[in-house]
Amino acid sequence: ITIEGNGSTVQRDPSLTCNLNSTQEVGEFYIFEVLYPSYTLTLKNVTVKNGCADMYIVSGIYNNGGTVNIENSTISDNVGGSHVDGVIYNDGGTLNITNSTISGNSSGGIFNYGTVQVTITNSTISNNSGGVFSVIFINDDGTITITNSTISGNNGGISNYNGTLTITNSTISGNTATGSGGGISNIYGTVSITNSTISGNTVTGGGYGGGGIFNDNGGTMTIQSSIISGNSTGSGG
Repeated sequence: ITIEGNGSTVQRDPSLTCNLNSTQEVGEFYIFEVLYPSYTLTLKNVTVKNGCADMYIVSGIYNNGGTVNIENSTISDNVGGSHVDGVIYNDGGTLNITNSTISGNSSGGIFNYGTVQVTITNSTISNNSGGVFSVIFINDDGTITITNSTISGNNGGISNYNGTLTITNSTISGNTATGSGGGISNIYGTVSITNSTISGNTVTGGGYGGGGIFNDNGGTMTIQSSIISGNSTGSGG
């Protein structure tokens, strides 16, 4: 399915409430679901908003092993409770985000689980809050490539757990985490950063450290031609 939005908005009825009381009620749902691995959803020039994740783990788009392409689009103002994993939940699938914005969601950012393939190009992921994990979470041998993009002002930056993360010509700034790695946390994984800036990120609440970058448990990281500045935490800015 390809949706050519021409600037249109796909959303829950704005008159519907989203009572975050851990009880699923009529009118509380996320917006899109790719049900099977053989399915593909492409969104072009469309805004996706007002999803509600009260009893769900995702507020906007759930990808169950298929392919989701987001082009020239905006994912914003989707909300969720304390258990939600993200506005986009990519469960073992492929996710391509190009020339798009993911912002202002109170249900986290992008949660990736399983062997996923994710590319983020010429895009901005900013001012997202909530969610259990960082604004971009990769787990279990997945791969994320971020190019010419900005990750800023989020409640948590990028968490890479046993995956491969490549960042080029991008900015990771002004993110705040309570555990470790305000900008980037790398555990067991592999990270490559080139021509990028990691700045102004913070770890609060007595976390493990790494205001800008936290690298632990055999993680491998290569940084070239980049700037790491103005990050803060209790240990290891």
